[in-house]
Amino acid sequence: MTRPPHPTAHQLTSEILDEIVVKHPHGTRPDTDLARDATTALTHSPGADNINAEVTNHWITLTGTTTWHYQRQAAVLAVEAIAGVTGVRTLVTLTPDQPFIAEKATAHITTTLQRNATTDARTITVTTEGTTIELTGHVSSWTEYRQTDDAAYSTPGVTHVHNLLHITP
Repeated sequence: MTRPPHPTAHQLTSEILDEIVVKHPHGTRPDTDLARDATTALTHSPGADNINAEVTNHWITLTGTTTWHYQRQAAVLAVEAIAGVTGVRTLVTLTPDQPFIAEKATAHITTTLQRNATTDARTITVTTEGTTIELTGHVSSWTEYRQTDDAAYSTPGVTHVHNLLHITP
């Protein structure tokens, strides 16, 4: 009798279904309480002056604008820590206060990656279109992936980053 071939990693992962249910130890909190807490959290989050939170079924949707990606990330971190929140969706738009210059953007990212001892900048290609940066190539870890993404988002004037890097340990 012939054994079937071993499944590939893709075949295995395509059959995995994660269902995670988050339950508050003291019962469900009303959306109005979560909205109040989200507003308070955003008040204390740097750069979140123009970010609003709407709560529906324990999911927080952030809308509005901010100047830098790190401010958008800080807003997400601030509201996702609220007890009773089961998810956060961000629709926050970046509206930079500095001009985007493609040549400087590529140089900025490359220089930033070269200064980082854990990232091999030679394996990453940076392209720009409008105020969008696209990253292609490969990195060896999630840490490098995030560092490269952060380097791209720290570029003055950038509004979007398409991180298409592959992780190949």
